[in-house]
Amino acid sequence: MIPVEDGKECPPSKRPRPDRQGSSSILDPLLPGLPDDLALLCLARVDRISGLWGVARSWQRLLYDCPFFFPARAKLGLPGGFNWLYVLIASKNTKNSTGGAAAFQWYAFDPLAAKWHRLPPMPHDVRFELSRRGFLPGPYSLSSIQCASTSDKLIVVAGTRTAGADTQAAPSSSAATASVPRAPPGGMPPVEPALDSPLVFHVRTASWSRGPRYTVPRRWCSCGTTAGGQLLVASGCGNEWDLRTARQAEMWDTNGGAVAGWRAVQPLESSKLSREATPAVEFDGKLYMVSARSGLVLNPGSETWEPMPSGLTRGWNGPGVTSGGKLFVMDDTAGRIKAYDGGTESWVCVLEDKRLKNLRNVVAAHGKICGSVGGLIRVVDIGKSPVEFRDIEIPVEGQIMGLQILSKLEGSVEL
Repeated sequence: MIPVEDGKECPPSKRPRPDRQGSSSILDPLLPGLPDDLALLCLARVDRISGLWGVARSWQRLLYDCPFFFPARAKLGLPGGFNWLYVLIASKNTKNSTGGAAAFQWYAFDPLAAKWHRLPPMPHDVRFELSRRGFLPGPYSLSSIQCASTSDKLIVVAGTRTAGADTQAAPSSSAATASVPRAPPGGMPPVEPALDSPLVFHVRTASWSRGPRYTVPRRWCSCGTTAGGQLLVASGCGNEWDLRTARQAEMWDTNGGAVAGWRAVQPLESSKLSREATPAVEFDGKLYMVSARSGLVLNPGSETWEPMPSGLTRGWNGPGVTSGGKLFVMDDTAGRIKAYDGGTESWVCVLEDKRLKNLRNVVAAHGKICGSVGGLIRVVDIGKSPVEFRDIEIPVEGQIMGLQILSKLEGSVEL
């Protein structure tokens, strides 16, 4: 074992090398002629870690298993760890909202190896409806599923199902399904909340669990997480719309498991966020929610609501994300990415490109903004000059229903 710093040790590289007789011989070092601790510091200076992936298995292990590599890069002012993309897909080989059932399955994309992995299926008794037209146009249209994430947990927060769907009936496939019975004459079938508790996928154990039961199951709610792993669920509606649920807000410490339970926070002043499925964006230690009609800010420390600066609200005309301590808005109609300048309380256009139009399910991390368009995931590296675009094809035909970014998966089925 090679000492690195603070008395800790990093395992030496263990890439077998065949000897002349074809058997596995001595293990290669990271860089021939250098101790592994010095080689680690040299490799940490490589600008693009993706270039290390295909060179040697010992370098792959450095990226995946050594706990000192990315901290060493951070001390050099280089990007730290890397994350995986997690995407929820409704299979296209089944019927959509006009009838039948659609299978839902989560997949994870490893950006270094450029490989997809299939996650274990969600609990068999989960049924979702496919997206239906929302109450408001543009980026504020309704989504049938609301998701959030922490650094190591993927959370299916809420969903919509057709009223009366039997959640205990096992589906015909290993994936969760969306059941949509025949619509009544002249309208869509009635819907209701699909979940009575959040579903949590733990990337370190590659397993699902359930969070605490909601005080009121809801759909089309606002949700998001703080940097410390607190999940906020606010507004929305239950089986029927009512003012109490539309103003209700509660939080759950995801680090405490289901036993931590929900705790009530200050109610919203109005019901303007209900039935809009508005994401809660963590920025500067607070959670921001903006709809087509209003904006709200939750201070997680005091668990109270604060007014949103007028300049921030005015320019927030699309999905909001944070990356590198900056707040961005994706104006997917005009094809622009705008950054918020807190000093002037105004928005500044940082990129305009037609490839940004019609992006949905927008998320961000490490200077990259990702969104879905059709059957592709588009990655925009705004930290590069010039800005770089990359399109990733999803592993199966279908509709992208959700997209999240969090840490790498520890166990899965590689496709």
